[in-house]
Amino acid sequence: MEKEIEYNLLVDIRGICCAQPIIRLAKELKNIEHGEVILAVSDKTSMLNDIPAFCNKTNNQLIHHEEVNGVLRFWIKKI
Repeated sequence: MEKEIEYNLLVDIRGICCAQPIIRLAKELKNIEHGEVILAVSDKTSMLNDIPAFCNKTNNQLIHHEEVNGVLRFWIKKI
């Protein structure tokens, strides 16, 4: 089994849709230090496009993403 990626803050964006998940991520990123990592958890497949686009636009780093039993997990490093 691969080593779990460490993170500083868990952001659960399951069950919310439209722009709300990205708005919540942007808010949480403002509250952490540069170099820290957020683990965002979602159940919306649209996040497979939205989160990488958000990271690209805001110059934050999408370290890794995966799907486990229908739950999407995204590790985002604040740059």
